Amino acid sequence: MSATFQLTDHHGTPLDRVPKPGDFIQIDIPGPGTATGHGYDWVQIETIDDNPDPNGEQESFTITVRPVPSPLNNEPDVAHFFDDKATSSFVVKRNGLRVTAAEHGRNEIPNKGVERTTDKVRNTMVANAATSGLSALQWNWLVQGVLKDL
Repeated sequence: MSATFQLTDHHGTPLDRVPKPGDFIQIDIPGPGTATGHGYDWVQIETIDDNPDPNGEQESFTITVRPVPSPLNNEPDVAHFFDDKATSSFVVKRNGLRVTAAEHGRNEIPNKGVERTTDKVRNTMVANAATSGLSALQWNWLVQGVLKDL
């Protein structure tokens, strides 16, 4: 019951490389997806803040993403359960020998600005579940996966 994440280019073609600003992330959450996103939720990487210092006491890496229309079609509707005012920042920090990871969501408003009624209902339900704490479990699994690969 965990979401899966795939880095893609601006055409929705999967990528197997280090992410860059402008890249997209295709999100497959459990349950029905949006028609607008061809079954997926989509975000685009806005910023990457990399502060490496392997010999120092502290270093950090942050990626900030924002909901966007699907790169798989020309529809203008945002293909995500949050609207395009929302952002998520994923942060991995090292302080000495301690490594931590976290997700910080901002402006998380259900995406009701889509044309299809089914997408409006789905987005409201998923956004309400996410803001009620269910997304914390998903982010915890993602963060544990990131830390496992370090």
